Amino acid sequence: MLDKLILVYNRNMKLDSCHLKQDTKSLRLAQAVVDCIESSSIDSGIKTAQKNLKQWMKKGSKACYYEWEILLNSSWVEIKKQYLSENERGQELRQNSPFCGILKPHERWQVLKKI
Repeated sequence: MLDKLILVYNRNMKLDSCHLKQDTKSLRLAQAVVDCIESSSIDSGIKTAQKNLKQWMKKGSKACYYEWEILLNSSWVEIKKQYLSENERGQELRQNSPFCGILKPHERWQVLKKI
């Protein structure tokens, strides 16, 4: 899945490498988060995300928070499908991911070093 990233070209048909690199990074980190959650506790991972989201919503509201609130009340299969989706919605969800804190710093760096 990660190898199937869609390349986005700007008006001059040049590769927008900055966005591609950011999209690649966020998708690989999201996959690492999913792997971590699935190897430990799905319920705990979802509760962590819900707790983070609740804290963020106390500080202000954004449309993406409400999208996540609805999604986190779905099945893990649906959460994972949307979170790892390679379309625009998946990118938007990853940009505002409430799964922060799931990966330990060294796990995050391991993923980032490979990019």
